[in-house]
Amino acid sequence: MRARLLNETSDYGEPQIEIYFGDGHKNEIITLTEKGDFELSDRELSYRKITREQLESDEDSWIYYQDRKYESQTMYERALKLVEKINS
Repeated sequence: MRARLLNETSDYGEPQIEIYFGDGHKNEIITLTEKGDFELSDRELSYRKITREQLESDEDSWIYYQDRKYESQTMYERALKLVEKINS
């Protein structure tokens, strides 16, 4: 069994992991849905082309969280840990 973190997130900004079972069937994609915290992930910041410093100094930073379509740092770290465990 092997896994990889997909570059794309779900429609709601949640990280997705593709799992290869190696059994001849289609690969599975799982989505982590718990936001965990309200801190944008490093990957989300890169996608939005802003730095953490810009986010923290922006008085209107709430707008990034308004639609709840973002990947949190906790979700991203959990996804990386899952991929690491599956691949070990």
